[in-house]
Amino acid sequence: MSIGLADAQEACFVPLAGPNFDNSLLEGQIQVKSEDSEINQDTFARFKGKVEIDSFEAKIKADEALLNRQTQTLNATGNVSFQDNNITVSSQKNAAE
Repeated sequence: MSIGLADAQEACFVPLAGPNFDNSLLEGQIQVKSEDSEINQDTFARFKGKVEIDSFEAKIKADEALLNRQTQTLNATGNVSFQDNNITVSSQKNAAE
């Protein structure tokens, strides 16, 4: 029995792309990890100790971070790093401070 080219092509499967394990967050989602947190729903969220903020677009690591909901700003302090698809920026806290 012989198999024609058309039959062989029908039997050849291409695997689908798997999930993106590097960043499983969807656009608009933010994940925050820290050793300690203090949250006031209406005004702020303060995170302390090995803070990691991940979004679909960027990653931030810091010793501390304060998210001000009223001004919609994030203030990261201590040893800070920011990374997105285009740039990586990092700073280290001066030990004398």
